Amino acid sequence: RTQQGMTKKEIIRCLKRYIARELYQLITSNDLELAA
Repeated sequence: RTQQGMTKKEIIRCLKRYIARELYQLITSNDLELAA
């Protein structure tokens, strides 16, 4: 990421967004399984 000319803050923001999306998918899939 740093090679694209991004600052540390921008890298962290991208990582947080990626992690949040992964967690959201895990949580929603788990909720669907529990509800079934």
